[in-house]
Amino acid sequence: CSSNPCRNGGTCLNLLNSYHCLCPSNWEQYCLNKHHKRLKDCLQAMSLPCPSTSLDSRTGSLGSPGGAGGPDCATDVNECQLFSGKAQGCQNGATCVNGPGSFTCTCSPEWSGSLCTVRYDDCRNAAQDLCVHGTCIDAAPGYICICNSGWQGVNCEQNINECASSPCLNGGTCSDGVNGFTCSCTAQWTGPLCQTPQQGMMGFI
Repeated sequence: CSSNPCRNGGTCLNLLNSYHCLCPSNWEQYCLNKHHKRLKDCLQAMSLPCPSTSLDSRTGSLGSPGGAGGPDCATDVNECQLFSGKAQGCQNGATCVNGPGSFTCTCSPEWSGSLCTVRYDDCRNAAQDLCVHGTCIDAAPGYICICNSGWQGVNCEQNINECASSPCLNGGTCSDGVNGFTCSCTAQWTGPLCQTPQQGMMGFI
């Protein structure tokens, strides 16, 4: 081990006329023989290489995943394949990109975080209030607006025209407001909807 043969953070274990690299979980190596469970058995079979990611120096147990590697921890584990469909990998339809000793996740638009497990909140992350006259509710995908009374539209930006139904009677003129309207009556009529004749008109004293 004096030549520091183990790369990428691997720990060198001195053996008889040889060495063994204990690699981090994200790098691979060759073990002695995956069928030997004790260190003394491994030492006797050191001429039989096999792929492994770990050697327990206390028990001599050797692990053996499917991928082949090098004796000096130089072969990168493909975490995208290793963690595919598992909680340790990219989630929610993200694209996994393998890299040296690690991996990254490219999230779909609605997700964020290292594994794409944090759903993007359109309402909280918007630069301005999405619902102009209403309450923003985050949805997947996008958002919805619950409009205040008197407002409509995708972003609650349109004032509802309460005069559209012609509520003012007897020739009254309707003026639209926010969540309401007012009627300007002719001289002969009064009331909120111009529904009441003025006294003195229509024969009244």
